[in-house]
Amino acid sequence: MYTVADIYKRLDEVYPFDQQEEWDNSGLLCGDPHVAVTSCIVTLDVDRACIEMAAETSAQLILSHHPILFRPVSRLLQGSVLYEAVQKGITVISAHTNFDKASSGTNTILSEKLEIVTRDVPGELFRIGTLAKEQSTEALAETVSRKLNAPVSFCLGEKMVRSVAICTGAGGSEIAQAALHGVDCYITGEMKYHEYLDARAMELSVIAAGHFETEDIAMTELCARMAKEFPSVRWLKYTPNAPIRTILR
Repeated sequence: MYTVADIYKRLDEVYPFDQQEEWDNSGLLCGDPHVAVTSCIVTLDVDRACIEMAAETSAQLILSHHPILFRPVSRLLQGSVLYEAVQKGITVISAHTNFDKASSGTNTILSEKLEIVTRDVPGELFRIGTLAKEQSTEALAETVSRKLNAPVSFCLGEKMVRSVAICTGAGGSEIAQAALHGVDCYITGEMKYHEYLDARAMELSVIAAGHFETEDIAMTELCARMAKEFPSVRWLKYTPNAPIRTILR
């Protein structure tokens, strides 16, 4: 029978926790590493419904992308997600930027979903690659929208694109670094307004396809991978409701 520590060790081998960004908080964040695991929930976010699903399915472990603990906690009150996890005896491992940066991580999975061949950029949160054929930013944005079934935002729609950088989630802080690699377009999950302005000033087109939409697909893939690695464990994918909804006119 596998323990939390066994699963953590394998995650650390494939997605090394020491490769996470300095500001990140990935790792074993809550619970007991020695607990035997017969069932595990894999999720992008840990919310109350996720905790309830774990309790209802007798899951001892939750494996999340976004850390359940990110900032210092000054109080632990009934009703909070962390309190509920502790109270129900559920252990949580979060694999965030270490999963993003790994060769088989979130950016690779998104690249494959978009059918764009990309490669690692050592030390960076993004991958870079080349499209099969040159196209406008708007045309590429339409393709991204279709493949992810998601609304997208973009800038410099008429600019022709051949090389791209791909960074799942909130990748706006990486646009300057991506521009240094000479790419034509930056594909990410979400961008702030001033980041669009910065990108436009650098003549770097941007496509933002949703934080949830660019990362939840990776958790589905991770769940399948872990099921192969630990076949005696029941692996269940929890899909939280996307926190952002869009009205299209």
